[in-house]
Amino acid sequence: GYACSFGGSPTDKFSEMMRLGNFKRRKKLKRWLVSPNINLRLFGAVGLEWLNYGGIELSEKEEEIIDELKEKNYLINYCAGCSVFELRSFEELMNDENLKKFYSAYKNRGWF
Repeated sequence: GYACSFGGSPTDKFSEMMRLGNFKRRKKLKRWLVSPNINLRLFGAVGLEWLNYGGIELSEKEEEIIDELKEKNYLINYCAGCSVFELRSFEELMNDENLKKFYSAYKNRGWF
């Protein structure tokens, strides 16, 4: 899953992605970006985008891979409460407005 949207805690991999972003560990996020596991691809893409929001410029190749992933429109299992899951498109979850909203919320809580 991606993250809890009803006030719960982030998933383990989401927390790891935030730690990697917080400590600017770009290498692992880049490996995730090309993982066979689509959820890890999502976390790699989100983590790299958040690094970009924090002032780290993405490479042309990273931007290209992220754009290609958005176009494929994979479905991601998205947590919408403790026992409610929804399928959301990769494109929807990678929407710039959604990414900035999540980034701001976690930044305000001191994660970044």
